[in-house]
Order: sequence, then C-alpha cells, then structure tokens
Amino acid sequence: MYSFEMFNLLRTVFVLLLCVSCSHDSSLGEDVYQLKSNPILIDWNRMECIEDEFDTVSFHRGSAKLKLIVYVDSTRCSSCYVNTMYQWSDVFSKLQPYKGRAQILFIFSPSEYRRESFHLAVKGAHLGFPVYVDSMDVLLHDNPHIPSNKECHTFLLDERDSVILVGSPLKNKKMEALFWRTVEERLGKPKDEKSE
Repeated sequence: MYSFEMFNLLRTVFVLLLCVSCSHDSSLGEDVYQLKSNPILIDWNRMECIEDEFDTVSFHRGSAKLKLIVYVDSTRCSSCYVNTMYQWSDVFSKLQPYKGRAQILFIFSPSEYRRESFHLAVKGAHLGFPVYVDSMDVLLHDNPHIPSNKECHTFLLDERDSVILVGSPLKNKKMEALFWRTVEERLGKPKDEKSE
C-alpha cells in the first residue's frame, strides 16, 4: 500500500511539472510572438557608448544587415554579466569574415546605484567592442512590445530592424546551429579573406 501511495504521489508531481513546463513554453511562445509583432526602434544617440576606440556611428549604422542585440536590463547584475562576456568571443571571431554585415550589439540598462561599478567593470574588462548604456530606458520606452522575459532579451534583427530570431546562440547547440543557419541564409557563407 505504501508503494501505491508513493507511485500516485510521484505521478502527481510529474504531471504538475509537465503542466508547468507546458505553460512556460506557451508563455515563451506568446512572448516571442509579441516581440516579433513590431520592428525594434533603437535610438543610439540617446545611449552612452563606453568603448571609445570604435567609430560607433559606422559600427551600428554602416553596412550591418544583421544585428544581434543582447539586452541586459536593470533587474540583472550588469557588472556580473560583463564578467561573462568573454563567452561571446567565439561568436565575434566567426562573424569577422562578414566584415561588419553582421554585428553583436550589447545594450545595458544598469540600475542607478550600480552604474558606477558597471562602468568600472566594462573599462576593466577591456572587451574590445562597444557597450551601450541605456540609462534612460530608451529601448523599453520606444519598444513596449519587448517582453520582460529575459529569454527574449537576445534577438536578431534584419536590415529593417524586424526580429527574425529570438534567443542566444550561447544557450545551447540547437540555438547556436539555428543562429548560424539564419546568418548564412541571409548573408551567404563567409568569404575566405585569402581569396579576395
């Protein structure tokens, strides 16, 4: 009798976990649909760029046909995220042959009391690419369709700033494969620099 009660309890827990998982997937699907409902407006002029070694105007407005936006909002520890940004170095190097036609752009919106430590973390990290600080929450103000779900805070934009892919290529192998397949479909295979 004890084993039958235990079986029923385990079955109930499994069904509850399955229901929670399904509702999470459904919610994520709705968030992705919402994010893709309108183009993303980004007013770069109202954001501060910390890395000044770049010509930031040409960096984000030049010949970029694809822009991977990585947004870190004020609910996350921005300085902590900066310490993990080395994980993007492989993606950056694989995008190099596209010569600026595909770019990664980081937008941080650190809370006011964490801004100073965030600036120090970015300067100390010597990232080698620009980081934008959205201290006035311009991105969310201009794009109320961006969900609060952090899984939707990394997204790929086409040349019209429409969202064509949602999710980080760092998340898992399937997402990584989907990201690179999308880049190749839009831009072709990267050209070998030696053949030019």
